Amino acid sequence: MDMSNIGQVTAGRFAPLWVDGKKNFALSRATSIGLPDWICDKEARDEAVRRVLDLGFDTLIFGAIVRHEGAPQPFATITEELHNLGQRGLKVGIKPTFHVDQMIGSFALSPFDSKFRDFLSSEISTLFEKAESPSLFVYESLSLLYDEMGLNQDDEHLFKEIVIQEIALLEEILPKRIDLLFIFPGEDPEVKRREALNFKDIALSISSRTRLVISTREGSPFLDHLRPHPLLLQESLALKGQASAAVVNLGGVQQGGGLWPSFPIDIYQRIYPLLHEKNFIPLPVTQSIPQKGSFLEAALKFTSVNPETHFSLERHLTAWLKRERKEADPQKALSIIRGVREIIVELSKMRTAISEAGRDLLSQEECKLLASSLYYNIRKIQKECEKCAKGKEGGATLEQYLSLFALDAYRTLLQFVQSFNVVLQEALELGPGKKSFWTEFTPGMGSGLRSMGKVTLLKAPLIDSGTPEMALILEESGYSKSTS
Repeated sequence: MDMSNIGQVTAGRFAPLWVDGKKNFALSRATSIGLPDWICDKEARDEAVRRVLDLGFDTLIFGAIVRHEGAPQPFATITEELHNLGQRGLKVGIKPTFHVDQMIGSFALSPFDSKFRDFLSSEISTLFEKAESPSLFVYESLSLLYDEMGLNQDDEHLFKEIVIQEIALLEEILPKRIDLLFIFPGEDPEVKRREALNFKDIALSISSRTRLVISTREGSPFLDHLRPHPLLLQESLALKGQASAAVVNLGGVQQGGGLWPSFPIDIYQRIYPLLHEKNFIPLPVTQSIPQKGSFLEAALKFTSVNPETHFSLERHLTAWLKRERKEADPQKALSIIRGVREIIVELSKMRTAISEAGRDLLSQEECKLLASSLYYNIRKIQKECEKCAKGKEGGATLEQYLSLFALDAYRTLLQFVQSFNVVLQEALELGPGKKSFWTEFTPGMGSGLRSMGKVTLLKAPLIDSGTPEMALILEESGYSKSTS
């Protein structure tokens, strides 16, 4: 396979990329749209468009993936920039954020409620009066997300009717030139079961303007340790006609955000074949547009590889490590980033367990085994990296990536063992006084695990241009100083 062809856009296909919007632009009190910080800078915008096309995508979807704070700016100030994107060869999609706290109490979030119908009609009409360039409207079901209909597990028919009616409402409101991506929301595995049971009937009841969008996981698409969505495991699923789509966490949302030295080879080798078999288009998500040679670039770029080659990706990835990152021993580098990926999946399980909702997921013995396994896996890749010759020049080295990743991993491990009272004899390299991307560590007064210090897991990466290795990684991964 000629690696130089990876990332080139193929005419006639739908290849979307959903980019997190960190700047909020208000359409009304109840509706805003998240756009990336580079949208207002012509030079940065032109570079981002070029990179997106180089990565092999033909459609750029804007909308907040994770929650961002900050006062919104008027949406009217940004419509010309969106129009310019549409002139550069990219199709543009918009995913608004509806602020439900402005609605609850005024009407039910249901397609059967006339006030809800009027609300959506007004907001969507206003959006496309102000922004003519988008050709795609991306909508996360409000009716399902907030469950205003009082659904119960046995009422599958009502679930199906709500979705069909909500889609019919949107198709009626949207201008005829606008296509619809309808996202099934929620993180509850029971909700995913309902989706799987009703998906085929819903797909057969909607027009060709609409694509249904599911999570690739049995919960949030950003929790990489979860099993695949039950729909993807159905042997009998065979849908003809327009393909549906599935959100794929190639950009490492909530899993390092592309700032850790990893490649999601498990997603490509396990999830992508399921998507191809079931006729689902991948909808990758990312928090930034990376530069050439970064690990995030590789994670996104390989999405354009023919699905039949996914099981030989290691060979192509080794070639990429040698060509783009100038790794002296690409096989050793591949072994390290595979090890990092395995740790990332374990960290995903840990963070879920730390949350209140996940407290009962693991027994004490399972916690101890997970903690010990994670510790030794981190130490293993650190030792492997010590034996590696220096690679990339002029950018962040694998060693620099790994050093910052290890800090985040050890600190997350400390919070985990503190949360579950796990006894861990091994010494953790917590780096007092050192900064990392996704954790903050405040040293304690004692030497025991409980008194060793406090770890804070960050929801957005720490942007610190004063730490040279962090600045290098942030720059090549596409994070600007204004990102927060």
